[in-house]
Amino acid sequence: MIYLFTTAFRDLYKRDLINTCSFEKDTFVQFGYLHKHVPDEISTLDENGLKGKGGVVVYCEYFDVGDLVYRYHPVRLVLIEKASFDRARNLSLVLRMGEFFTCGGEQDDLKLTVDDFQTFVGKSQIRPSTLKTEREQHRPQKFLRNAEDWKKELFNGTWESLVNYMGELKGLDDSFFLRWMPQNESASNLPDPTWDTRSCRMKWQAKGGKSYDVRVLMHPGKKAKVDSLPTLSLRNEVVTVLGPFARQFSGGLEIEYIMDVKKSFQPERTLFTLRVEPDRASGATRSGEIQGVLNVTGPGPLLWWAIGLLAFGSLIQAITPAPEIIEAEWLWNVRSAYLFSFGIKLLGAGCLALGAYLGLRKLPYKTS
Repeated sequence: MIYLFTTAFRDLYKRDLINTCSFEKDTFVQFGYLHKHVPDEISTLDENGLKGKGGVVVYCEYFDVGDLVYRYHPVRLVLIEKASFDRARNLSLVLRMGEFFTCGGEQDDLKLTVDDFQTFVGKSQIRPSTLKTEREQHRPQKFLRNAEDWKKELFNGTWESLVNYMGELKGLDDSFFLRWMPQNESASNLPDPTWDTRSCRMKWQAKGGKSYDVRVLMHPGKKAKVDSLPTLSLRNEVVTVLGPFARQFSGGLEIEYIMDVKKSFQPERTLFTLRVEPDRASGATRSGEIQGVLNVTGPGPLLWWAIGLLAFGSLIQAITPAPEIIEAEWLWNVRSAYLFSFGIKLLGAGCLALGAYLGLRKLPYKTS
């Protein structure tokens, strides 16, 4: 099993760690490691040698008490979906999310379990520098480690218990944990996204002229300043966003947005970003980020049907001869000539009416 150590020292590390704590199972997060932080036994592998391996994401809490620098906390199981080295042998890993670490139960029992994990990490020198004295000795830090499984049976927890625990830790206690509401609850009616594992990005498909509900759960850390709600950002020319509408739930807030997707003559797409905005004073990251691309389908064949009906209706209205001409030229009787002329013009009027209905009611009035 690969142990993937990460900190909340940089904003991007913190964002991806919070996403790891909150994303649903079988979603993806990408981690990156410099060559100097990757042990030789891993850096000498090829990309296929890492793909498919199981792992555990480990949070290195900056403890800073006495000689202690880091205290280690298991977060969740992952599966390495993709591994790639650049020319400098820096490593990027796309991780498929697995089960959460179990953080429920008695606090004393949980502390004993986490203490046992400290002992497990400390048994090997392939780890970050746990002590200040190790840093002073310029001991090389390794943030990846290949080792035996550690109590895999403890990874069957819930999101609520995990974020309640992680929100107490230094470095994360000022954060907000955002979770897309699962389909088995009062979920969003926006179709499930597909994942592009090359870019680790979500893609949604929406239809112009439709309205969608988006619901997320938000759990604040112990010291989080609840002075703002998450912001859902999309291009105004494509989508009108109403909300947020907030209400309480057992572990924080349930937040809902309404997305009114505008009609357009051509397919559109817009960046989809849901997050709590960074701290106004410091610019520091305060939450995870649900990010992707929303693709809006165009009218498709409907546009050509509207154009065709309008053109056909206008054409037959213009070329249909008068009843007198039909009677004289085609040698029809007066009744048949008038019925034929009226019927053709009625057909043309019907085509114009249907084309106008499709154009005004089913298609956008103007492009954006």
